[in-house]
Amino acid sequence: MHKFTIGGVPEYFNLPILNAIATGDLEKADIKLRWETVKEGTGAMSKMLHDGDLDIAMILLEGATKSILDGQRIKIIKDYVSSPLTWGVHTSPFVNSVDELYARRVGISRYGSGSHMMAFLMAEQYGWPKESLEFVVINNLDGAIDAFAKQEIDIFLWEKFTTKPFVDAGQMNRIDTVATPWPCFVLAANARTMAAYSKEVKKICQLINHQASVLMSDKSLSELISKDYGLTSDDSKLITQEVKWSTATEVDETAIQKVMDTYRELKVIKSTQDTKSLIALV
Repeated sequence: MHKFTIGGVPEYFNLPILNAIATGDLEKADIKLRWETVKEGTGAMSKMLHDGDLDIAMILLEGATKSILDGQRIKIIKDYVSSPLTWGVHTSPFVNSVDELYARRVGISRYGSGSHMMAFLMAEQYGWPKESLEFVVINNLDGAIDAFAKQEIDIFLWEKFTTKPFVDAGQMNRIDTVATPWPCFVLAANARTMAAYSKEVKKICQLINHQASVLMSDKSLSELISKDYGLTSDDSKLITQEVKWSTATEVDETAIQKVMDTYRELKVIKSTQDTKSLIALV
């Protein structure tokens, strides 16, 4: 039995993966899959994939794309969440609008992470020069809350429902949102894992797809999300209306091209590659 490790952020998006592990169907197929929570997000997962500490990751499309362009040993293997991700633009509890910001210190989990990349789209949305942004590495959501309390950052971008309990508790304020102009999450794999174990990875993806289909047809999904992720019933219902997991074993090459074109326009990257070079289909 070959053992694989799959990682992701501690958010409701990971439910199909966790359910695929919990059923025991993978072990029946002689596959052992272990889940690892990566609170630090995209940048950390990219490095773990590159180093071989993770075989597969549920990772933001823009972060995976940037990491591959930077030379990391990663391949995008399938679309995972086909709906966009809405990022909350968060400030300290005492700031209620963009106009009230005195500085533009942006808390990011890591350089190259989703929170880092989305800051450039936020700047474009507000008409700010990207050079006006000052980045402060805060590692994760807990780090952002601490940094706001210490007045070390002015802005923090993170998925809006994940931060909602902290907004409700008055630890930060959400003054706006920025939505990705592409589907949000993909599954990516270590290139060597894909080269050596493509059949096993394909089976893993098929079972995750099956659980995604089961969840999206489950009338109690909002209750499950509310219970497991500490969200209100109303927020969980909104999530079930917005999130759409992919049940296909394919990659949207148009979305990858859009990511690359956007980052080139923002001067985050200097050049693009053929989309097929970023992909290893299962």
